[in-house]
Amino acid sequence: MWLMQPCGDCGLRKFDRCKCDTNPFKNEEETEDMARQKVETGQSNIWKFESEGDTHKGVYSGTRTLDPQYKPLFIVGDKLVKPTAQVEQAFENIKIGAYVWLTFQGKKAIKGGKTVNVFDIEQDPDYKAPLGDKKEAF
Repeated sequence: MWLMQPCGDCGLRKFDRCKCDTNPFKNEEETEDMARQKVETGQSNIWKFESEGDTHKGVYSGTRTLDPQYKPLFIVGDKLVKPTAQVEQAFENIKIGAYVWLTFQGKKAIKGGKTVNVFDIEQDPDYKAPLGDKKEAF
């Protein structure tokens, strides 16, 4: 069993795999008095486009890398937007602070029986995000 404290029988420490099959707590009531705190897992709110017409809008505030092996995601309002080829190309021309509208137009068939996601991406380049409204998305 995995232990969070030293095992009384074998003495292994935190997060070590104990070879004995003993429970460090005598009964469930002992765990009821323990302090419990919610642990943040780092999960981020990614925009999920599923059906034609799904939209998302907000102020573009840069990019965020969740995992170095993948491309950075675009931060729009309170959500992250996945970098497809069309989205990446569009965001090359969008400045940080612009208000952006994204609309999923559906899937388009391409060669080889594959499909690509198609978006309608609009911006208001003259929009300036208010300084007092600078809330972090995450």
